Amino acid sequence: MITKDGVDPNSSKTAIGLSMFTTTVAVAISLIIFWQLPPQIPLFFSHASGQNQLANKWWFIIIPLLSIIFLITNLTLHKNLSKDKPSLTGLLSWMTFLVLSLLAAAAINITLLVF
Repeated sequence: MITKDGVDPNSSKTAIGLSMFTTTVAVAISLIIFWQLPPQIPLFFSHASGQNQLANKWWFIIIPLLSIIFLITNLTLHKNLSKDKPSLTGLLSWMTFLVLSLLAAAAINITLLVF
């Protein structure tokens, strides 16, 4: 059912479900792989190649933590805004899914570079 604003309420629920799945997978993979990472991993891709790109492996934890923070923020906003502004809620939900997908892709890229 589409509301008078032209927004499908199930769309934001789909985005939230996909966001939860993406975060769960990213955190699980990060926890499994973390202990197998070398002490230095390539993390700063904007720096010149070589030693400048390397960081301590504990910095890798930032990626799943950011995913969790984005997801919690989205769930809080969805709960508070869903009745008043359904179109904004849907947009935020899909943008959160996009950001979480990019964070998961970054974690996968770092992992593939190391192994």
